[in-house]
Amino acid sequence: MRTFLAASLLAGLCILLRPTPADAAERIPWQSSLAAAMQQAKKTNRLVMLDFYTDWCAFCKKLDRETYTHPRVVQLAKQVVPVRMNAEKEGRTSARKYGVTGFPTILFLTPQGNVAGRIGGYLPAGPFAAVLQQQIDHFRSMPVLEARLRASPGDVEAAARLVVIYANQGRKAEARALLDRAAKGDGRSGLLARAYNAVADTYQEEGQLDRAIALFQKAVQTARHPADIAYAHVSIGTCYLSRGQFQQAIPPLEAALATPGAPQELQSAARQMLTLARQRAQ
Repeated sequence: MRTFLAASLLAGLCILLRPTPADAAERIPWQSSLAAAMQQAKKTNRLVMLDFYTDWCAFCKKLDRETYTHPRVVQLAKQVVPVRMNAEKEGRTSARKYGVTGFPTILFLTPQGNVAGRIGGYLPAGPFAAVLQQQIDHFRSMPVLEARLRASPGDVEAAARLVVIYANQGRKAEARALLDRAAKGDGRSGLLARAYNAVADTYQEEGQLDRAIALFQKAVQTARHPADIAYAHVSIGTCYLSRGQFQQAIPPLEAALATPGAPQELQSAARQMLTLARQRAQ
């Protein structure tokens, strides 16, 4: 589910941003050398935003034209080290190293060269800015949260926030192990539900759907925000659909549509999947 609607869900499912002519002159100061970008990232303690593109990629050009020119994206890009590489030319070795096969692919790398997150494919300016902001926030908050947890192992808020960060970074084992500690909280802030959703996503990606469904159900039980509740419901429906259990998919998708204040993107996804589930269940 994370790859399905993650970008739309970030930052309260942000509104699509519209650039103005006055803003269009400013551009992202792309670098072409990954080695130089990594050195700068180490010196300034920033993430590297690495864009892999190809000459024939239409969505790469659309990203350049419509997303990278937007003032919000340009401003956020000042907080990272942006570098672009042609995956079939100078970036061939790096693309192979990071397992990049589709374009565009944008990786967020720590100063140590570890992948902290990725965007696979084209995103409009609003969702792209939301992902970029999330990556920046996670990078900055992670050491603080880790220090809090070392100083106070019972800090369930720090644990819950770190679960989400680790899961989004692909650090599945760490996220899953830390979830047990986070689950000791009462969940009233809604952070626990996000932790459940994040770890459930990792199981869903691996095809461990029973485990994923169980955690999404816990997210429904502990969630306080409509986006988290609807996300869990739609994700449960997605799990059932992927197994061909169309009848079982109907109730959670209906629940997503019935969630007051559910984001429009999730309602649209739930409505489409519900139509499919009902057709196939007949």
